[in-house]
Amino acid sequence: MSLAPSRPAIGFVAGMALTALVIREVGNRTADVAVRTSRPSAPEPGTRRRTTGPEDDGRRSSSRTAAHERALFTARILRLLRICGGPAEIGIAAAIAGLLAARTAADLFVIRAQTSLEAAIVMGKPGAFGERMQNFVAAVLPISALNAVLKFALSELRTRARERLTHHLTQKWLQGRTFFLQSQDDRIAGVDQLITTDANNFARSVVDLYSNLAKPALDLVVFGNFLGASIGVGPPAGMLAYLGAAGAAMTWLRRPMSAFVANQARLEGEFRFVTSRVVNSSEMVAFMDGGERERTVVDGVFDLLAGHSRASAAFGAATSFVDDVVTKYGATAIGFTLLSRPFMPGPDGVLPVQRLAGSSKPLSQQAVSTAYYSSGRMLLNMSQAAGRLVSAGRELTRLSGHTSRVSELLEVLDDLESGHYWRTMAAGSRVSAMVVQEAAKDRAAAATGAAQTGAADPPAGASTAAGSAPATSSDGSLPSRTEPDRAAEPRTASATAVPTSSAASPGQASDFDRMPTAITTAVRARLRHVYGRLVVTGARSGLKMCRSKSIPGSFAATAFGDPDSPEAAPGSPASPTIRFEGCPVATPSGDVLLRSLTLEVPPGTNVLVAGPNGAGKSSMFRVLAGLWPLFGGTLVRPPLDELVYVPQSSFMPLGSLRDCVVYPLSPDEARDAGVTDDDVRAVLADVSLGHLVEREGLDTVRSWDEILSGGERQRLSFARVFLRKPAYAIVDEATSQVSVDVEAKLYQRCSDLGITLFSVSHRRSLWRFHAKILLLDGSGGYVFRAITEREQREAASSPGSEGDQGRGPVVFGS
Repeated sequence: MSLAPSRPAIGFVAGMALTALVIREVGNRTADVAVRTSRPSAPEPGTRRRTTGPEDDGRRSSSRTAAHERALFTARILRLLRICGGPAEIGIAAAIAGLLAARTAADLFVIRAQTSLEAAIVMGKPGAFGERMQNFVAAVLPISALNAVLKFALSELRTRARERLTHHLTQKWLQGRTFFLQSQDDRIAGVDQLITTDANNFARSVVDLYSNLAKPALDLVVFGNFLGASIGVGPPAGMLAYLGAAGAAMTWLRRPMSAFVANQARLEGEFRFVTSRVVNSSEMVAFMDGGERERTVVDGVFDLLAGHSRASAAFGAATSFVDDVVTKYGATAIGFTLLSRPFMPGPDGVLPVQRLAGSSKPLSQQAVSTAYYSSGRMLLNMSQAAGRLVSAGRELTRLSGHTSRVSELLEVLDDLESGHYWRTMAAGSRVSAMVVQEAAKDRAAAATGAAQTGAADPPAGASTAAGSAPATSSDGSLPSRTEPDRAAEPRTASATAVPTSSAASPGQASDFDRMPTAITTAVRARLRHVYGRLVVTGARSGLKMCRSKSIPGSFAATAFGDPDSPEAAPGSPASPTIRFEGCPVATPSGDVLLRSLTLEVPPGTNVLVAGPNGAGKSSMFRVLAGLWPLFGGTLVRPPLDELVYVPQSSFMPLGSLRDCVVYPLSPDEARDAGVTDDDVRAVLADVSLGHLVEREGLDTVRSWDEILSGGERQRLSFARVFLRKPAYAIVDEATSQVSVDVEAKLYQRCSDLGITLFSVSHRRSLWRFHAKILLLDGSGGYVFRAITEREQREAASSPGSEGDQGRGPVVFGS
């Protein structure tokens, strides 16, 4: 029997190859289309939206080879597998391997049982049929139980993998204040989508891939061995060769699917963001009658999502067409052709299967039929196993999309832990100039070091010319960043040197002031959190309400590796104090609000901060608390456990009234710190909220954001301060919704507890509770002076006036 291909067969193969080439090219172009929304995190104009996946076929930078992509994917997947796989998970995976082997043995039993039943029917032996049917039915229950246990084990492994991955992500995201920095970083958006959906998709995909690889691989070995003994190695070897070639072709064809999967997940996250944004700001939108405008935005993002879904579905349908032709019907045709050969007589009229059986006499029709049916089913099962291995390529492509999404979040969180994040810098800003100049110096130093050591290529991030300016594209913008080559980005700021800016006295220009403004276009830069010098003072002994993790080094010193931790800063103040020395106050985007701030607030000296909106009142506290970068100068502050922020709008956690008061500690942590229910009742009484205990009870769980009024929430914030007793409290318009008499009671209680206050307020009545005032002029300047006795008396006699808004000569007089 000749198996030489005919002309129609050759033409058919050539046509399918051409069709696959067209589908692959169209898929590449479609997946590479920039899908962009109006979100602030969208790429700069003229830059291409990044596509992700281990094999993007040149759609990224041309310098990135396929080998590099495979190595990157391998490193990412191994890291995620280490996170997902603990001892228990490895044990479950091993148990699943044993169950899969038992499942293969059960498949062999079913094939033999079915063949023997058919033989009994053909021979007309009812007795044999009944006996064999009883044996088959007896095996139904254990085989069904095996299938159920296998299904449960796979489900448990998926759940455990997701559990470990989710806990790891939330631990990294919510440690310290990384979650806040992530919101300032413009590399990724929709963290909720990544943690809730993409982590689940990765865990499910990796477990499914494991089961779809282990079982078929075992089936190929077992069924191939049986087939080789019964009909020879030719048919199974030919089938495996065909399916291997088909699998390689289909894997090549499906490569664009990884970009489709990653972009689909990203667009789902952006659609969730724009809808939740309306929910969170529904009152403001309603006041401004902005429903129609927001509908346009939501519909626009959804249209992008729907269009991308259609393109992905079209590509999936096209690849499915080729898949059916090649791996389903083509495999059937090849399988029948190969299976027929051992049962077709040769030139001497002898069946090859007869020679394999070692029989000198022709086989009976019953023996030939039994051998054919048994071999056919085994070859079919082997083909299905090979087909599942081929389809595992599709699962691997999808897994690559989920891997890139989750790995990108992990890489960003790693960067944030080291105190670095990406941000679009303001055009013409001194901060932007400083960041770019330092990046150029660091790249030049790296290039010089590489040349001195004889390296063939400079390290990633090194510039070829000392002090070279960032490369720009034809439209004047800087080139877009492509992960993970962050270090190669021309705008990267180094993480090594920590310069110390000299302090500037009032009226004297600082180094930061003298720095030229050299940036004329907005740039994206990799910022570090501390450019100046941060000194964290020693903590008081016997702190009751503190988080033990943050006491030794505090947020900035611990999370960002600052060299000036209390243990590493000889001569730093032993007791809590706050001191700014020539510190610029600027937003993470580079907008300078205060050019050079120099002041000291020792314990016991309450300071009132006043000035017009946008002058930098709240911004200086963000720098103080480590939420915004310190771009220069020297900042001395206590550990964050000694520095409590009291905002205008208090955050109410989920839980009971007790949970709200002891926040951010959990009830168990507060109990371990020695806080009792009597302490909680006492501080609630201090802020005139004792009626809540009588009305609700400490254990009642409510939606406190909705139950408590604005003034009650502000008073509850002070209850937290009284329970914690920090060295300093930053009160940012935190009494704007309480009466003047209650406000006086709150401030007096702070004084009684020895809490030094940094207050932001326009209320004239608060002047009498402060010794000094910091007046910001809104143009980058300020006046820091003592509050006179006359101003104290006027404040006491006019408790309800708004001082700053109608008494300019008194406020800004020195």
